[in-house]
Amino acid sequence: LPTEKELTEIFQVGRSTIREALTALISMGLVKREKDGLFVAENPLESMKNQVNTLQLSKYVTFREVFELRKIFEVSMMKIVAERATEEDIREIEGCLKAHDDLGLCEETLDPEKIEKFFAQDVEFHMAMFRAAHNTVAFDLFNNIKSMLFYTHEMYSLFWDIKDKEVRDMLCRAVDDHWQLFNALKSRDSAAMETAINRHLDKIYKSLEKTIDTE
Repeated sequence: LPTEKELTEIFQVGRSTIREALTALISMGLVKREKDGLFVAENPLESMKNQVNTLQLSKYVTFREVFELRKIFEVSMMKIVAERATEEDIREIEGCLKAHDDLGLCEETLDPEKIEKFFAQDVEFHMAMFRAAHNTVAFDLFNNIKSMLFYTHEMYSLFWDIKDKEVRDMLCRAVDDHWQLFNALKSRDSAAMETAINRHLDKIYKSLEKTIDTE
């Protein structure tokens, strides 16, 4: 596909409009991002069948609303997680974090595959935290809407310049945030956990807002 700049010139619209359109196409499975740029999916119709209907949700849901919902879910569960997490839960969560570290996000050059792995691990980390609350209803609800809660990953993968040091630093900070949350959990400090997850989500939201609004 043409570059983002070329698309703005072709369609005579702003960059934010192009970004929204590309995000929708990626959500539908019609377009995919690879190391060399954006490409039409090889089997777009099949991809669409396998997609949770994030596109329809994104028509009516703003990023602010998504992060507000994540805060309602995740912050409110921290006290319960601190009280109920078992040693097995803690080992599982620590395993997610060690997988983060094994990617070497802070030391090596980033590539799309590494970022995709991190995004998958990011979701699993938050799911593991929720699982540790041992509340089946809450976990199932979170699990059922995770595609909406984390579809912001698609925005990042679409608009980030993976050669940008700022991107690498942001990912490193996200990993650090996860470790801070984990250390608070090990201490069973629910107040520190609430502070850590609040700060983490605020950072992500501001970073995404800056990415999308940049013209």
